[in-house]
Parts: sequence; structure tokens; C-alpha cells
Amino acid sequence: MLSAPCRQAHGLRRHHRLWRNVTSLDSRAALLRLYAELDGPNWYDNSGWNQPDSDPCCYLIADGSCVSWFGVQCYNITILAPNLKYDPPFVVDGIFINANGLKGELTSTICEISWFLNELALVDMPITGSLPSCIAHLPNLHFLYVSSLHFDPAPLPPWIGSMHLIGLSLASNSFYGPIPHEYEALAQTALNVFDLSGNNINGTLPAWIDDLRCVSLISLRSNDLTGGIRGGIFRAPFIALVDFSQNMLTGTVPDTFSATSFLGTLDLSFNSLNGSIPPSLGVALQATAMNVTLTENNLVSGLDVLFLPGSRAVTIDVSANDLRGSLPHHMDNAVNLTSLILRANALNGTIPSCLGKLHKLRVLDLSDNVFSAIDPNWRIYDMNSLDFLSLRHNMLSTAPPLFFLNAGRDANGNLFCSWVSPLTFVDLSSNPFSTFGAPSPVSTRGGEWQAVWDDAVAVRGVGALPHVMGAAEPFITASRHNGMYTISELFQSLVVSSLPNSQTLVSCILTAGAVNNRLQTLVLSDLGIEGELPSLLFSAFPSLSHLDLSHNRISSKLPSSSVVYPFYLPYPLEYLNLANNSLTGDIPLIFGLALESNLRYFSLVNNNMTAESGQLPSFLVPTYDSQLDFTDQHYYCPSIQDQNLRSTVLVDPTYYRRSLCRCAQGYFGRVLEDGSGCKPTYSYCQNSRECVLRSNAAFSNVVAPLRGYWPAPALDNATLFIRCSDVPQLDDTIACNPLGPNDQRSALDEFAKGVQCKPRPDGPGLSCSPPTSVCRPGSEGRLCSVCSDDYYMSPQGCIPCPLSHQSLGWTVISILATLIVVVVALQLRSQETSGHRLKLRRQFHEARSIRGFFSTFWPEMTQVFLLWVLIPVALTPYDLDGNASAFIYSSVFFYMIYSLLRKSIPLDRAARHAAERETRTRSSDMRAPLLGSLNAPRAGGSARSSAADPNKSMGGFLGDTPVRDVQQVLAVSQGLFKSFLVFFQTLAVITGTVLPPTETLSYLVEFNNLVITSLRNKCRFPSFHYQSGFAVIMWVPVVVAILLLIARCVSSLWFAVGKLREAWSARGSTDASTRRNVASARQAMRASAMGQTLFSTGVLTLYILYFPLLVSYFSLFSCSSDPLTGVSYLRAAPYIRCWGGDVWLSMIIVGSTLMGVYTLALFAIFGRFQRHKRLGRLNHIDVRTKYSILYDSYRPGAAGFELILTARRIAIAAVVGVAPVTSAFTAVNVVFILAGALGIQGWLAPFNTSLGNLMETISLVALLCIYILSRSILRLFSSNDTAAVDLDGNVEVNTLVSLVQSLSFFTILLYWFFGTLPFLRLIPFIRKRNLRIMRRLGLGVHYDSNAASPALRSGATVVGAGIRNSYHAATDEAASSELGDVNGMPVVVAKSAVDTEPQGCL
Repeated sequence: MLSAPCRQAHGLRRHHRLWRNVTSLDSRAALLRLYAELDGPNWYDNSGWNQPDSDPCCYLIADGSCVSWFGVQCYNITILAPNLKYDPPFVVDGIFINANGLKGELTSTICEISWFLNELALVDMPITGSLPSCIAHLPNLHFLYVSSLHFDPAPLPPWIGSMHLIGLSLASNSFYGPIPHEYEALAQTALNVFDLSGNNINGTLPAWIDDLRCVSLISLRSNDLTGGIRGGIFRAPFIALVDFSQNMLTGTVPDTFSATSFLGTLDLSFNSLNGSIPPSLGVALQATAMNVTLTENNLVSGLDVLFLPGSRAVTIDVSANDLRGSLPHHMDNAVNLTSLILRANALNGTIPSCLGKLHKLRVLDLSDNVFSAIDPNWRIYDMNSLDFLSLRHNMLSTAPPLFFLNAGRDANGNLFCSWVSPLTFVDLSSNPFSTFGAPSPVSTRGGEWQAVWDDAVAVRGVGALPHVMGAAEPFITASRHNGMYTISELFQSLVVSSLPNSQTLVSCILTAGAVNNRLQTLVLSDLGIEGELPSLLFSAFPSLSHLDLSHNRISSKLPSSSVVYPFYLPYPLEYLNLANNSLTGDIPLIFGLALESNLRYFSLVNNNMTAESGQLPSFLVPTYDSQLDFTDQHYYCPSIQDQNLRSTVLVDPTYYRRSLCRCAQGYFGRVLEDGSGCKPTYSYCQNSRECVLRSNAAFSNVVAPLRGYWPAPALDNATLFIRCSDVPQLDDTIACNPLGPNDQRSALDEFAKGVQCKPRPDGPGLSCSPPTSVCRPGSEGRLCSVCSDDYYMSPQGCIPCPLSHQSLGWTVISILATLIVVVVALQLRSQETSGHRLKLRRQFHEARSIRGFFSTFWPEMTQVFLLWVLIPVALTPYDLDGNASAFIYSSVFFYMIYSLLRKSIPLDRAARHAAERETRTRSSDMRAPLLGSLNAPRAGGSARSSAADPNKSMGGFLGDTPVRDVQQVLAVSQGLFKSFLVFFQTLAVITGTVLPPTETLSYLVEFNNLVITSLRNKCRFPSFHYQSGFAVIMWVPVVVAILLLIARCVSSLWFAVGKLREAWSARGSTDASTRRNVASARQAMRASAMGQTLFSTGVLTLYILYFPLLVSYFSLFSCSSDPLTGVSYLRAAPYIRCWGGDVWLSMIIVGSTLMGVYTLALFAIFGRFQRHKRLGRLNHIDVRTKYSILYDSYRPGAAGFELILTARRIAIAAVVGVAPVTSAFTAVNVVFILAGALGIQGWLAPFNTSLGNLMETISLVALLCIYILSRSILRLFSSNDTAAVDLDGNVEVNTLVSLVQSLSFFTILLYWFFGTLPFLRLIPFIRKRNLRIMRRLGLGVHYDSNAASPALRSGATVVGAGIRNSYHAATDEAASSELGDVNGMPVVVAKSAVDTEPQGCL
């Protein structure tokens, strides 16, 4: 109760100058200015303030009620002046805003709010500046609470001493210096609250503090005050709280406490007070309920005075002093005590049982003393309120009984079990438990406990005792070892029971534990426990949230769950410390599930655990934001967290074999399993293989990676330099670190503009600069293997896109031109089926003229013109160089010559009459001879039996050149085409990944590596990368098949329409039936011929594309491991992760599916071919039309050689695609395959001409030589100091590259020469000379009409095909002349369409 003067002072509020007629509306302007100055719109709650037209004391809210603005306190002034008129009747008399986000500088606006302002409270906000001095002039301000703001450091404002304050708080505002002497005037006021805590106030306690007559709360906590405590403040009549903690006060605790005071909280902790606890404090405790905190001082005695009879102490904390002696035995006098903390003293002796009578006690901390025993009569489990118990770090030899297991049977004989203990926190760690005292009267006998566990083992049938307790870790043993003890013995001391039957103890514990036990924290560290980690420990305490078993001898593995022995961690478990034990094995999944739920700290450090895989489990991830430093071995390791980055998991780096560790600052290398591998910078770069070190002392440890070396897995955290490519790179195509040191072979202290790396000043790793020099312009990503926008990948790296690529119009035009070229090319190679055009051609051969040539061959001339015009348009977006263009145009030229010669073979009347005789004998009516003549060529062997005269002259421009010679040229050209195709594809595969990508060889790789070719699409589609190109080329055969199917459907529809048209035109004629039959037969044969042509086109497409597709597919299995992280990446695209990455998985699924389909299709074709071979139908016109690519190039008896050739191509694709290019396995197998192919070629000589066998032999020899030379280049490159190849500066490499280029082009020129030679032979004046080289190659002239050239004698199938084609055309002509014309249209012309597909592969 306050005295009269204090009550009078409290009544001073609002009684001054009431004659001033002011209201709340007069405060609105100042409040709005304050709102603007302190960032009002961003306050957490600005209700009312954001309505500037409202009354600060009354604004309407949603429910219609009237409230004041947030933080504004108002007073009804009419209470004090009932006779005066006020409108509105409110004034603003207080501002109280706490933690509302006010930000800015506090100005004098705060003083303009209201003359009636009685209270100003601004707490916990980022307000800056200083406290305005105008506050001293607010006459009615009695409460000033300005705390936890961001004021600038300054002394305490002295003008506060002139104010008539009741409450003052300036806590936590960065004030410094002594307490101003002006504050002495406050002692004469009604000051009730005085709080200066949390500043930097120094000096001594001022004497006037003892004279504060009305104070009830004084707090000077957390300052820098020195000197002693006078003690008069403890006699203040209304004092309720004194807090002088966390200063530097010295001396003794004053013995001035009063038995009549109201002191409820005394906190003198964290000072340097000495002496004894004063007796008057005990007397004061008898008078009032008090919380006493004297922790962290130097007190030595006086503990007994706190427990005088009638003590009303509520909490006592005298921890961390130097109290000695034993605990008093009258501690039960403090019956109201709820917390007793005697931690960290020197108390000894026996812990008395009188503590058990403190039934309100909730917290008991006796840790860090030297207690040696516990009174056996102290029944902790009977203390119903005890929640926290710590006996850590004493000298106790016997564990106290903490739990009482009440068990028995009810009237029905059912077992009931319940725990009797309210404890939620138990810490028994660091005690030398070794013996066990006499059990309490209700406990089982000591010897019975081991029998209890043995009975439980027998009942559950699980073998050894540790398995009864749980899973598999080092916490329990079944017997003592070297003075240690088991879990069963420890549990014996912790649990007493009334259980009459020991066999049911375990099930009783499990049943009771799952229902009633409240224990949340259990600390059993440093107790010397050994054995396995018991599951019973977790089952008995299902509410456990913190478990500490560290610093013991727990061994074996962590427990895991199984169907037979399920194991579960308590769901509330948040903290589990198993550090400093002897655990082994891996971390089971059950702990990962706990991390997913509530477990937030899991420590396994200083154990013997090692993951079998050497990697973290899937539920753990490393993070380098925080790390473990091993400075003695110069490396650091990441912190480990769960996948959600919410939990901390501490494991030894040996658990994951240090695979995630990295070298520390100034060191390079890869951390090995034993912790070695990190070498200093100077030793790592001294051989100048990957980097060079600046030798100037002023720039020590500055490292420059050589050109072609990746400077860092992450640019600013390099620990290892990686060579970007295993194959040679030209100087001007280096993508990784393209600048490098200025001169790699001279002074090491001279640097250019390349990447330079220095040890990071703020941590381990490197800081590399400049970032723009890491990759060549146009390249980015890992190993600079990704092309930037407006660049596309080529064999020479990323090059700028041509302007034509940027236009969608050019892309569309190119696609249309390509489609037209394909259609025209197919039309050019098809046989003529029109009877009228066959007649014109025969007339031209008999009497040639310029006019006859144009009138006869204008369709062919038009087709040739379209090809030469449209091919450049189709190739415009590809920006081809001269070599590629020359290759394409020369191929087109040979194709045109071949096709025109194919069409130029004249028809033979002898074949016509033979066909007529054959067909007339098969039927006597008109339709039968007609259909018989049409179907005659389908009979096996009929084509050869009716062959045209091979000695007949061609006529026309070829003069008297026999038909045989033209047929022979076609046969030789077909064989050379197949040989060149195989050579060209194999050459690119075996050299494209070894040789430097020079311009003269790049087109070889680009034409054969379809993925690189398709990557040009990135110019049009920036997101088009390697995986996109791979998908596109893998679908090419499917797209071709779809287009062929569409063409088949369209042609069938066209022929059906033609049939209806002819039938309609025959209406009403006398021979209408005959004409309908003829039309039906003609259109059916045309449809059949078109189907065979499209099928053969599909077979040819698959034959050409299968090999490059197979190489691209096998490249998916060619991966290289990053030397730092161990992650595998695709060699063809080093930014794509192998074996599990999403991109790689999608590529492997698509590639495997499509490649399987293509392989099945190819071998199905081979199967059909072999079936026809067994049936002797290889000369059948249908078989030849569909499958000519597979056997027309070979002599009779060697038609199955294509299987050997295909096996060779598949083997090379597998070896080169999968194995590393630098491995000896690749080299040995490629040489073996090529050498074996050369031996088979020499033995079989499978081709149908001497020229074909000769060129195949030359190509194999060339491939062997080229590959051996390429491997030599690779060997020189691997042993070189740099990743670049300087063809001008390196004589050896330059010589070898020149040899490879020369040999490659010489072989290609031989193919060109020998491919031209047969066509030159057709020129009349060359043919007449009958050159020796022609005769040697089987191309000589044979004047004997009965003699055949070597090509024909060896079974040149094109010759036979040409004779048959002449026969079919003659048959058509004979039928037409026999039947005549019907309404001006030839009756029979369709059968020759069966042979529209050329018999070669061109």
C-alpha cells in the first residue's frame, strides 16, 4: 500500500490548467505529422492513422463502434470538468506503441500531440536519432517508457531529472556514461518504476537510490556499474523488484533486508559479490514470497539461512558460486519452493531425503558438485510436481530410483501397469556409476532383475540379451566388462516396481510406457555404458524429445526396423546425441524418416561408422554454407542436413570416405579417403601440366590454368583444374580458358589476359577472374560445352549462326526445296512407262537430231535443271564450306549420269516376240494372253530367258556402243557406291573423335554425325541443344517411313481414280469389257510397282542411316567421371549427367526404343532376303526391286556378304561409341576389326567386279593407316603440356595431321577417279582405243559377240536387270502393237512400271 505522499503524487494526473479548451481534434495534425515522419504506411498496424479525417479518439470500425487510433490513449475530459462544454469530450493523453515497425528519427513533433499527454511509450522499434528534449516541457507527462530503440549512442539526458515522473524506462537504448547527478531530484518525486537496464552505464550506484521513497521496481541490469551495493534500497517500503544483475559489482550482499518489505524478486546474479548469504535475507524470506537469484558470484556459505522455518521462498538460484559443505537437512522448511538450482558449486556429502518433502518443487538442479551419495529414503518418484532433475557431473556411484512401475492384477486377473513419475527432464551424465545400493522396500530384489531380463529373453526367443533391448548399437551389454555395467543394471537403479512376477516386467514396461510416461529429456552421457542401443529405451519413453547417450562405449550398429523386430523412434524426438561412441555400419532409413518428421539434431561424430556405398544416404545432403575445417590436413568438409534443410546431422567425414571434402585455401587436389591429397599450390603446378604459378613474390599463389583447362567446377570455388577434352583441339578452337598464360613455354611470371586464380581471402578455394575469359565467346556451361544464343555446335566448336538461319522464311523455303529435290530425284531414277515416249526414244536412237533430242528428253532435262537450281536453295541455311559443297555437287552429278544412263538403254524386239509367244500359250482368249504377258516377268528366271541382245548398239549420242557396256558401267557404279558409303562413314567415326577438327576434315564428321548436323537448328530455336538434336535424328527413319506411307496412300488413290476414269471413257463401246479389264490390270500393276519402289526407298534409307544412328546411340553409354565430384557426364555433351540424370534418362529411353525398332526392322529385311535366297528367287523382279541394295553389288556365291559387312559396322559403332577414345581397348579392337575385314575381303573377293574388290581393299588399308596415324596424334597430344594443338608450331603433330588428311583425300579421289572411269569408257573414241587399264579393271571391249566381260561373267546383276527392263518395255510395246490403241490410248504399258526402281543403290 502506498503512503499518503505517494498516493497524492499519483493523483496529480490531469489536474493542471483545465481552463484550456482543447480536444482530440486539436491533436490530429501533430499525430499525422508523426505518422509521416515514422514511415506510417509501413506500420504493422496503422488502423485509424490511415483515415486522416477521423477523430483520433473516435473512428468508426466495421461493427459501428467507436475506437481510438492504434496506440492512442484518450481521456474523457468532462469527468474532470463536468460544467464545461467540450465537443468532442475526449483529449489524447497517451501514446503506447510496441513493436509496430515505426522507422525514422524521433523529432519534436512528439511534443506537439497534446498538452494533456500523460504517458509516452515507444518500445522495440527501429527509431533512430535521440530523445527530444522538448519532452521535459510536457507538464502532464508522468510515464515515459522509451526502450529498445535504435538511438545513437549518447549520455543519459540530464533534463529527465527535472520531470515529475512516476514511471521511467530508458532500457536498451545505447546510453553510456554515469547516471547524471540531476537524476537525484527523482528521489523527491513519486517515481515508482526506474529502469535503465541494457545500456552501457558505468560508474557506481548513486547514493540517492537509497532515498527513492515510492519506488517498487528498480532495474539496472546489464550495464557496467562497479563498486558495492549500499543496501538502503532493500528497506524501501514499497520495493518489489531489485535487479542489479550482469554488472561488475563487488563487495558483499548487504545485510539490510527487512522483514516488513514487499520484495518479491531479488536478482544480483553475474557480478563479483563475495562473502556469505546475509541472515536478514532468510528473515525476509519468512515474510514474503521471494525469487532469489544469486548465480555467478563468489559466495562461499550461508545456504542454510535460505531455509529457515516458515520460509516462503519460491525460487532459489545460487548456482556457479563457491558454496561448500553439505546440504542442510531442514530444506523441507521451504514448502513453497518450486525451483532449486545449486549447480556448479562445491557441495558434497549425501543428498538428503528431505528434498522429497518439497511437493511443489518442479526444478531441481544439483549438477556440477561433488555429491557422493543419495539418501536411499529419497523417493524421487513420489515428488508429484518434479519436472526437471539434473544430477550431472557429480561423484554418485549409485543411480537414484526415478520411476516406480506400479503393476498388479485387477479383480478379473488382468495385468495393469502404470508409471509413477512426473519427470520430463533427467540428466544423470558424468557420474561414476559402478555399484548399486540396496533397493527400496517396494522394489524387486537385486538378483531378480537379471532373471527378469533372462526370462524376457526366453519368452521372446530372440537370443542374446541386447536384442531384447532393441536393435544393434553399442549401448547395452549383458554383463559387466572392466568395471562397466549394463543397461539392465542401470535400469535396475532407475526403476522400482511392485511387480510380483518378473516374467511380465518387459511387457509391462512397454504397455505402461506407451500410455503414461512423460519423460521428454534423458541425458545419460559419459557413464561408461557399453553394449547395444536398446529399442526398449525408446519404447519405455514414447514422449522422449531429447536423448543424449554421448561419450559412452556403445558399439555395434544403429537399430533398424524389420518385420520380425519392428523398431520406431519416438515421434516427438527432436534431439539425439550418439557422439563419441563406437558405433559402426550405416544410418538406417528409420532415422531418415525421423528427420522428415521432428528430429532436428542428430549427432554421430567420433564413431566408427562407414557407409557401404561411400556416399551419404538419400535422405541426407551436403551443404557448404557451413563447414568443418581440418586445417592440419588442409581440407574442409560440408555440413550435413536432411533433404528439407531443416535438421543438423553431424557425421564424421570418414562415414562418406571424405568424398565430399575439398581442399582448403591455398591448396589443390582431391581429398582422398585417408585425408591426404591436398597439395600446396606451388607443388601442384610446378610441372606446368595443368597450370603455372606466378613466381613473383608479390603475387605468390596466383595460379593460371593452361589453355584448354577448365579452371573450376564453380568459377569462384576451384579446387582442381580439368582438361576440357580428351582429344586434340586446334589453337583457334579452344573453348575452355581460350587465352591462358601469355607464353606457356617461357617465363612463368608473364601472364596474359587469361584466367588467373588466387586463394580466396574469406575462405577456402579460389577466386578466379576475369569471368569473361573462362569460355570462348559463344561457349558456356560446364567445360564450355554449351553454345550460347546465336551460336551452334559444329566439329570446330561453337560458331556464329549465319544470317539466313535467323529467317523463318529461309527455313520454310529450304524445307520445301528439299521435298521437291527428293521427289524429282525419285522421278529421275524411275523407268519410262509411257508407250508414246518409248516410241519417241526409239526413233531418236535410230535417227538422232537436236530437235529429236529436245522433243524426246525434255522431261529429263527439266528434272536435271530443277535439281541444279533447288539443291543450292535447300542447302542455303547450312552455310557449307567449299569442300562440303564440292562433295555434294559431285555426288549429285554422278547420280544424274547414272540415272540418265539407266533410262537410255534401248528396247529389244526379240524380247517382245518371246514374251508374246510365252503369253499366247497360256490362254486362248484375249484377256489371258494380255494378263499372261503382263505377269510373265514374275515367274522365276523368265527375265533372264528373255533377255535383250547385249551386243545391240545404243545409238543416239553413244553411237555403236553396245548395250552390254552401258549395263556394265551401271554395275560397276553400284558396287563403288556401296564401298564408298562404308568407307566414308567409317572414316568419320574412327577419326572424328581423335583428329583436331580442321576445316579440311570437318565436313567428314558433320556429314556422318547427324547430331552435330541437326544442331544447326539451335540458330532458329535457342533451346535446341544436344538432347534435342539426338531426339530429332533418332526419329528421322520414322518420319521417312511416314512420308513413304503417305506417298503410298496418295499413289493408290491416284491409280484408283485413273482406273475409274478409263472405265468411264469405255462406256458404250463395243469392247468396253476388254478396255475395263485392261485398265484394271494396268492400274493394279502401276500400284504394285509404286509400292515396290517406295519399299526399296525405305530399305535404302535405313541402310544408309543405321550406322550413324547406331554410333549416336552408343555414345549415350560413353561417360567420363568428373575428377573432383565423381559425377559422370556424357563425353559427347559434357554438361549432361549420365546414369540417372533426367535428360540422360529421357535420351536413353527414346534411343533404346527407336534403335530397337530399327534393328528389328533391319534384321527382318535380312531374314526376308535370306528366305528368298534359299528359295532361289534372287533373280525375281520383285525381289530385285525391293532388296537390291543387299546383294546386287556382290558376285554369285557371295550374296550373303552383306551380313558380314553389317556386323563389322555394328562392332565399330559399339567400340568407338562406348569406350573412351583414349583407352587401349578402343585402339586394339578397332585395329582388330579393320584387319579382320581386310583378311575376309582378300579371301572372298565378294564384289562383282575387279574394280569393286580393288577399291574395297584400298579403302580398308587406308582406314587402318589413318587410324594408326590418328592414335599417334592422340598420344602426342596426351603427353603435351597444353590442351591445344598448334599445327604451325608442332612439327610432329602437323606432319601426322597432314598425312591423315592426304591419305583420306587420296582415297576419296581414287573413288572419284574410278567412279568416273567407267563412264569415260562409254565415250566412243575412248572405247575404240580399248585402253589397258580398262582391260585390267574388267572394263575392256570384247569383240567376240559370244564373250562376256568380267563384270558380266561374275554375275553383274545390273546387266541382267537392264536386260529384264528392256524385256518388260518390249513386252509392253508388243502388247500395244498387238492389241492396238483403244480410243487413242495404249492398251498395255503398265508392266514396265514394275521396274521403275533402279537395280542399284543410286
